[in-house]
Amino acid sequence: MLRDSSDKLFTDECLFNLSKSFRTLKHLKSLHLTFQGCVKLTDVGIMSLAEALMKSIYLESVDFDFSWCRNITSEGLNSLSKCFQRLSLLDDINLNFEGCSEISDVGLYSLKETLERSHSLKEANLLFMNCCRITHKGFGEIANTLKKMNSLQKLSLSSPFYDEDVEIMNDTLDTLKI
Repeated sequence: MLRDSSDKLFTDECLFNLSKSFRTLKHLKSLHLTFQGCVKLTDVGIMSLAEALMKSIYLESVDFDFSWCRNITSEGLNSLSKCFQRLSLLDDINLNFEGCSEISDVGLYSLKETLERSHSLKEANLLFMNCCRITHKGFGEIANTLKKMNSLQKLSLSSPFYDEDVEIMNDTLDTLKI
């Protein structure tokens, strides 16, 4: 586990250099990274991480905390989502983008595509509170996709809830076999 809560330490360059080491860890099964509040971290750093992780074909579990990294946008989430599509053994995804105010429905749509293609995902923990550009439509797309996932055994989902979202979640939970 790597943890940093100081925006003075982790930048895109730091994450790029860290990502270089992941390229040699091809047999890595689990990765937990916390960059909470690193305001100097942007999509560029996330993209270098995603590119490096595509070579970790044995990766089963990811736990990434990018909460309050306000310079991460839907483009960064999109690059991670594309990376996850290439990791066929991935069965546990924990993503915390709370407070990443530049993430919008566009980012959720790319995550939705990843979830649709995942046949082995057993656990999903998706946190998007205080992401003011996410609407009930984007959240609904994620919830409707989760409904169709037969492999899912554990779910934690957090987003700015609207009345419509509560109805969607009730319907999703009724459908899931958890």
